[in-house]
Amino acid sequence: MLRYNIDKEHNVRIFYRSSTQLPSVDQLQDVLNNTNPLQLSVGNPDLKQSFQNSVFLRYQSSNPEKSSTFFAMAGGSLTNNNISNATYLAGSDDPIFAEYNIDRGAQITRPVNLDGNYSLRSFVSYGQPIKWIRSNINLDASYTYSRTTGLLNEELNYASSNNVGVGVTIASNISEKVDFAISTRPTWSHVNNSLQSAANNDYLIQNSKLKFNWIIFEGFVLRTDLINQNYTGLSDDFNQSYWLWNLGIGKKILKNDRGEITLSVNDLLNQNRNISRNITETYIEDVQSNALQQFFMLSFSYNLRNFNTGKSASEKPGGDEPMRMYGPPPH
Repeated sequence: MLRYNIDKEHNVRIFYRSSTQLPSVDQLQDVLNNTNPLQLSVGNPDLKQSFQNSVFLRYQSSNPEKSSTFFAMAGGSLTNNNISNATYLAGSDDPIFAEYNIDRGAQITRPVNLDGNYSLRSFVSYGQPIKWIRSNINLDASYTYSRTTGLLNEELNYASSNNVGVGVTIASNISEKVDFAISTRPTWSHVNNSLQSAANNDYLIQNSKLKFNWIIFEGFVLRTDLINQNYTGLSDDFNQSYWLWNLGIGKKILKNDRGEITLSVNDLLNQNRNISRNITETYIEDVQSNALQQFFMLSFSYNLRNFNTGKSASEKPGGDEPMRMYGPPPH
């Protein structure tokens, strides 16, 4: 990582990272998996590890007079020997069907190493205060492009994915007792396959959120967040919109309000779901899996703090060795 400080308010960072990924045991085992008789899979003991090289550039600036900030990031990754899939569709006369004695009408997938896989990412963000509502506004936009390779009956398929997202967040700065944040972030996705045009698709996922904290009186705290998740462009049964509402009431206790007892409920409306989309070189799959829904929880938390009074803890009468916390520098 290289950091260059243009001045006190502007800096540039460049990151380079190289990594490798080893194939898993399942990917290496030359054993036929017939859990699904129509979509068989088998490992490849000749697989090699993949290598990825990534470069990212970040620029950050701030204006103390306007209390504004600007952040921009761009970069990409290139993967060699990527562990991709070679799929042989039903009706193919490839020797692999005779090798594993596969019946007609089934397809088989085997992992292989392929080049030509890369991704590009960019992100910009700008924030400044809005005095007349005593809040801060943050605007952001992102774009991601990725290309992955696969084999269909020994023909090379390129799966390209374009994702565009925008976001708006308004965070309060009203008082020490009231804190809220409102945000919304839609993301549009377009997927294109060079061989399987039937797998091309466009869909939208939008996440909106309200977060609210309020110190009511005498140490009582109300915390709540309301999230709306909206899916459009998926299969008919998966085009859904649902609300996730979490609510908690806490009471601060002990000296300097360091302790807190909180009673909270997760998913007050009992609507939580887990929806995802998987896109491969041969099919599109929408999945809804079980998600943890409504439950109640009683919790106790204690805040460890050491206010700076000009003397270390060891210099105070009866003081102990001061606590030190270490961690990576902020990015």
